[in-house]
Amino acid sequence: MNLAGLRREHAVALGLGFLALTMGLAFYEPELAPWGDNAQFIVLAKALASGQGLREMNQPDRPVHRKYPAGFPLMLAAVERIKPDAIPVMKGLVLGMFVLSAVLAYWLLLLWGCGRLGALVAVLFCTSQLALQFASEVMSETPYLCFSLVGLLLFEKQEQAGDHPAGRWFFVGAVLATLWSIMVRSVGLTLAGALCLRLAVKRRFGRALILGVSAATTMFTQRLIRGPGPDDYMQAYRLVDFYDAAKGTLSAAGILRRALGRESASASTAST
Repeated sequence: MNLAGLRREHAVALGLGFLALTMGLAFYEPELAPWGDNAQFIVLAKALASGQGLREMNQPDRPVHRKYPAGFPLMLAAVERIKPDAIPVMKGLVLGMFVLSAVLAYWLLLLWGCGRLGALVAVLFCTSQLALQFASEVMSETPYLCFSLVGLLLFEKQEQAGDHPAGRWFFVGAVLATLWSIMVRSVGLTLAGALCLRLAVKRRFGRALILGVSAATTMFTQRLIRGPGPDDYMQAYRLVDFYDAAKGTLSAAGILRRALGRESASASTAST
């Protein structure tokens, strides 16, 4: 790659970062959104920062939290320790990851030889109403996107490095980023599975095993943090209506339909 091309790509990345920041600030709201789980994450961060563990301090008996992974609350807890009750700083942390995600999306597609497509994707991301909705809210969607993109980018770098020693370090970075994406949102396990499959297809079975075992260990660690007991997400998934447990639970067929996207959260068929 020539120097002029490299400078052009850096300029595009910088421009995309500026666009993402501008759009994020344009849609920035200093107050917490009335929807979503902003407050829940902040409560968990305060509990972790005060040394009480992953607990719901807003409940009388302070139960162990069993819904969200600990990764994002741990990030917020670091902010809480440095500057207590600094909600704007927490929102700024998420906004920074929104900006970084736009640049990472472009750079990842650039590595795949699709620089123009990468720029287009990044612009669409920066101007997407859905993406901007989460751009500065204290929720885990944007942080998960950011860390999963870091993992994908480093994974691609280790693929391109081949047997060069630098490839090992890119692989280590890809594993760490992927594992943290699992800690932020459990859906990161699907990313780990896809990367393991890619490594297996490339006949890099040793690396596939390392990543697979590391991902399984991370999920096991999450269970240890939560302690014994049912997963709140899985319990909610079985409900006919996520917001009204009195409507009952889905049958096995209903759960399958929901998994296939054919059963809404307000369906009327409950199990007997």
